[in-house]
Amino acid sequence: MIGIWLSLYRLPSWSSWSHRRAKLAARLFGAAEALLEPMGVRLYPGDLPEYERNLHFIRSQLDAATFDACWEEGRSMSFEQVVDSVLDLTIYQTSMSGEPYPG
Repeated sequence: MIGIWLSLYRLPSWSSWSHRRAKLAARLFGAAEALLEPMGVRLYPGDLPEYERNLHFIRSQLDAATFDACWEEGRSMSFEQVVDSVLDLTIYQTSMSGEPYPG
């Protein structure tokens, strides 16, 4: 289960995201932090540069107030809400690749 949450930090193609997707990414990063924190799980040192690069990109797409609000929304998301958001993201990324997708 920890691997699932850690993978939220590694979702691909941050740079191709719209403003709406940057808000979703901020929520998912907040959700991952909130879900890993109580377990005492930290990123591996080797993963920190990628995490920081992705986080910097997401922050650059949003003003500080919007980023902070989305982060806090993510921290309060339920497991089911996180799964729904990731499924939404997966459908979006699949549609951007030109591959057929259900829905």
